[in-house]
Amino acid sequence: MQIRRGRRARSDDTVGVTPVVPDKEQNFRAWLAGDIPEHVHGYDRLVAGPGLLVATPDPAGRVARWPVPRTLAVERVRLPHRTDPQLPTGFKGMPADALVADCRDGEQRVTIVVDRQHMPWVLGALLPAAESEPSDAGAAEEDHAAGARDSLPE
Repeated sequence: MQIRRGRRARSDDTVGVTPVVPDKEQNFRAWLAGDIPEHVHGYDRLVAGPGLLVATPDPAGRVARWPVPRTLAVERVRLPHRTDPQLPTGFKGMPADALVADCRDGEQRVTIVVDRQHMPWVLGALLPAAESEPSDAGAAEEDHAAGARDSLPE
């Protein structure tokens, strides 16, 4: 008689991802949810770079950039759950290899969903400034993003 042991359900679904600070800007599909300005209809891309993480609706990642708050702190990275909020209309489905970053900005909960290959860039872009080696281009981008923020509809 053979005894088969079933796979144990993991109580902790945290996925280990090593942050990578991109050496140049990287533009990719993403979905942000939570009570933060980045949750604007149509803002379905992120641009990550040294000291930079901005949301944008632009597939080229050049215009209407909205900076993700530098106060955003990642609590954990995990696999998607069936109980996660639904993706907004127009988001062409969750990537097959999606990962979810559960974050906080003060008391606000924020969820970032990206393809597994892009999560290291998200984590690297959210590192404290001393660890992410911000470039002059990042400072210029913040100025540009501040101007774009003023032109967005409420």
